[in-house]
Amino acid sequence: MENIFQVYEGDKPYIFVSYSHKDTRRVQSLIHGLQERGYRVWFDQGIHGGEEWPDYIARHLNTCAVFLPVFTKNYMVSKNCMREIHYALKTERNILPIYMENVKLVDALDMQLSHIHALRYAPLQDTEHFWNSISKVAMLKNCTGDAVIPPPIPRKPFPVWAGIGAVLLILFAVLLLKRQPDKPEPETAAAAAFEQTEATE
Repeated sequence: MENIFQVYEGDKPYIFVSYSHKDTRRVQSLIHGLQERGYRVWFDQGIHGGEEWPDYIARHLNTCAVFLPVFTKNYMVSKNCMREIHYALKTERNILPIYMENVKLVDALDMQLSHIHALRYAPLQDTEHFWNSISKVAMLKNCTGDAVIPPPIPRKPFPVWAGIGAVLLILFAVLLLKRQPDKPEPETAAAAAFEQTEATE
């Protein structure tokens, strides 16, 4: 995750977001939306490795109020993600599955989650219905309060070459207008009569 996202590290109820790191960019909008609405969120930023990683994940899984797995094809084939969700089931965490893609759960996992209400999240579509549903989930109520509100997700900067091209196009148009000869003003009837009188004198 980019540095604009801050994980919650405290003793109050929080959401553990479980996701495949291959889906990091797509999951950003979900995490940002949760934090923007005041939810305390923890997620693995991928900065820990080695032997301490299982303890690091287990410690946060054991203390989270809600385990929120983001189901995608990448999630289903990730060994780490599978370990996380099985551990959440073993320790009887509150689980709120989020489907970001249409995926088929293995039979054992499907059976264990069959009684749990899930939500569908499509970041490129209208998400108003999703966030309305999130606000009504009772298990999430305790996970709001003093969460860090993140800044807006930075958008890609406008290409410099495009701005330079627009300025050059405007200058070229101005030069063309200046180079056009001035049209003579139409001669009025009075002026023509005056010139004719002068010629006959």
